[in-house]
Amino acid sequence: MLIKSKNNDKISKAKWLNNDKNIIATTDYGYITKYDSSTGEEVLSSKIHAAPIMDLDVSPMEEILLSASKDGKSHIIDPDTFEIVETLHPQNPTRNINSCRISPLMSLDDEDKRRYHCFIAG
Repeated sequence: MLIKSKNNDKISKAKWLNNDKNIIATTDYGYITKYDSSTGEEVLSSKIHAAPIMDLDVSPMEEILLSASKDGKSHIIDPDTFEIVETLHPQNPTRNINSCRISPLMSLDDEDKRRYHCFIAG
């Protein structure tokens, strides 16, 4: 099966999601798209950055996505709706964000609230 973006944008990163039922892909034009892995059909797409997305990470339990972009921002994203939960900025706002990772370890401040630690670099 061939995954292809609607606008023939260059796909920069791709990750498996939902027990391999979906593929999440990012493009050079700042889009993030979810595909059905069995059919290749687009399920959801959203423009979340103004510049190319350089990196994408998925939390160990797949409840958040983390993106890094040349627009100088990193977004924490809900993988079901692509809603931006939070935006992370470096100390130098003119810098590209080239890489991002979510720590596999988490802290539990409350019994039901998980807090992941994110690392972004430019």
